[in-house]
Amino acid sequence: HGIQALALAACTAFLERADAVVIPRPTYGLYAQACSVAGAAVHRVDCDASLALGLERIAEARRRMEGAGLDALLLVSSTNAAYLSGHPSPERTLGRALYVLLPLRGEPSVLAQAWRLEEARRYCWIADVRGYRRLSAVPFEELDRLWEENRLATATVGVETGSEQRLG
Repeated sequence: HGIQALALAACTAFLERADAVVIPRPTYGLYAQACSVAGAAVHRVDCDASLALGLERIAEARRRMEGAGLDALLLVSSTNAAYLSGHPSPERTLGRALYVLLPLRGEPSVLAQAWRLEEARRYCWIADVRGYRRLSAVPFEELDRLWEENRLATATVGVETGSEQRLG
């Protein structure tokens, strides 16, 4: 893939043997591999739920939501879901989708398919990470529970889905 070649070329061009590189977790494993191949010593640093970057991203999203008149935002297995949740690689299919619900007020939630639940809890900086069991179907029951808890029945909710994705 092109990004792999680019990461390796950049690391080879800019790193020297014995350089130290700090890589935060969670992130893609490719970065550490490319740095190691270039001869750098890789030091991984775990990030937790207090990671300021995640809080800044959520605050900025809320500012934009308020400006657009949205009461909540639902992201479904997208780059934006990864950006707001901290999950490095959400599943790109609806069969095992990662859902991120960001209410304008209140705590955000992540809904992950059961076999990826522990992974989501490990990587997401959003504290409320829940699971669902069904495959190849939208977890309407779990989403409905989140809707009720956040009082979104009459809310204006922005929903991001891919071209091949739809709810229902």
